[in-house]
Amino acid sequence: MTEISFLFWNIKDQSEQSSSFIGAFAEMLKEVNAGIVCLAETNISDAWMQTSGYKLISETHRESRRSSNVKKWLKIYAKPGIRLLPLAEPYGNGELLATQLEVEKKRFIIMGAHLLSQKTSPTPASRFDRSIDLRNFIEGLEKHPNLSTQGTLVFGDFNMNPYEPAFTSTRGFFAIDLWQPFPRRMQNYPYFVNPTPARFGSQINNGTIEPGGTYYLRNKRFNTPDEFVWNMLDGLFFRPSMVKYYVAGSPLTIITKTQSHQLFTHDLIPPIDTEYSDHLPITFTFNFH
Repeated sequence: MTEISFLFWNIKDQSEQSSSFIGAFAEMLKEVNAGIVCLAETNISDAWMQTSGYKLISETHRESRRSSNVKKWLKIYAKPGIRLLPLAEPYGNGELLATQLEVEKKRFIIMGAHLLSQKTSPTPASRFDRSIDLRNFIEGLEKHPNLSTQGTLVFGDFNMNPYEPAFTSTRGFFAIDLWQPFPRRMQNYPYFVNPTPARFGSQINNGTIEPGGTYYLRNKRFNTPDEFVWNMLDGLFFRPSMVKYYVAGSPLTIITKTQSHQLFTHDLIPPIDTEYSDHLPITFTFNFH
């Protein structure tokens, strides 16, 4: 058996130059014992990651809307000993980054995601239209004649909540919170299992209030009537063939603190400390056997 923990964080242009941020991130890497790390909007140097025990596997860049600089949109790192290889060129506007994991004599597609922001795709309809193209890219890789795969995992910042049509429609990602096989009449619709909705909404764990999502809407006014204060923009979905590995591992968790740093404080507004990022990081574990 091989247990691999995944870590994702949209760090909003942070780098090792920020002592408070990098202190929290360094502690997080050790506490989570992450084997595969995906970072969005990162300015952390590959040299720093290498000294922390991580090798760059694949990356994509995108021009910043706020300046003339090129933003490091998405990067995937892995620890030595984990056989993770680049699989394809970044898709779209750097939104999907595909790699191939070889573990326990099996192969899996592992994708990092950082979809366009809601400023670029402001409506559920526009995000749904984009999801059709992204799903076609995913299925194209899965059906590639030279690629043998036992499952696909996509994780990252989707910039939308998990109940939107882009997730739930059979024409979109079709990533739903369904753990049992489909009825026979629905088996022509390949789907993804999406555990993210179960983590949407504030929870109480051992007397501690946990965040209602990974992103807190800080605007003084809502842009549309259906916006929420808490949003679960970051998450994961995977093919049903990978359910047994997820169940044998550890479920999706929103990281709220490290040993020396508090990322979330429930009785403050905003409750996410933006000194670190405006997103909270997520982690989960697959136990491959």
